[in-house]
Amino acid sequence: MDYSICNKIVENFNKITFNLCKMWMFIRRKRLIKIIAVRHADVHNPKKIVHGRKPGYYISNIGKLYAVKLANELHDCYNIMDDVLLVSSPMLHAQQTSQIIYNSLKTKCNVVTCLDEKFNEVINQYEGEKLEALVENKWQIYNFPDNSHKFETFEKVCDRTIQGIRNIIMKRECNNIILVTHADVIMAIRCWGLKKKLCNESRLSLQQDGFYPTTCSITHVYVNEFMQPLYCSFIKKPPSISISI
Repeated sequence: MDYSICNKIVENFNKITFNLCKMWMFIRRKRLIKIIAVRHADVHNPKKIVHGRKPGYYISNIGKLYAVKLANELHDCYNIMDDVLLVSSPMLHAQQTSQIIYNSLKTKCNVVTCLDEKFNEVINQYEGEKLEALVENKWQIYNFPDNSHKFETFEKVCDRTIQGIRNIIMKRECNNIILVTHADVIMAIRCWGLKKKLCNESRLSLQQDGFYPTTCSITHVYVNEFMQPLYCSFIKKPPSISISI
């Protein structure tokens, strides 16, 4: 089936599911929080370096096109005058992606922006090395010695990610949250949203099934006020674009 058709089916299903959840929560007078996790746009990286948390990496020209398409799709996810909290990782490419989203949403919604370190890139042993080294290791960034405390385990990434979401829900009244972040943070959110065990085995299972988040991909998670995921959905591919040369 054509991707655009699949995307539209998923989008419509998300809206129907969200509206049903919203009705149910309203009847029961419960809070329903809609979280959309977005991976940043493609990064300008001609030397193919695992950039990790290295500063100065900005989004590429193709990344800008995808980010605009993404922003337009997010624009359709909200109603006029909705309150939206737009949270970004501190990394430059995440902030640039967030800015493009903000420029689209501000014409329709009441958008508040902030940076949050808890949604930053993973601290990993391959940072600064050629990308081919990570490819040769089948993208296994967590296979460092157990006694190494310089790098993050996936479990630690999960802990800080979920804590970051908990902090937002407890301290903010906004029920529409967009997180612009990085691939493994989104993998943590997907494992949590699917109610999988928050461990590297769950991450590997999703990755092997082809569900590692691509740039500009969207993950929807609906949770209640007690941080219990009610529904989670995502698609394999980013939004499609047409390019004129």
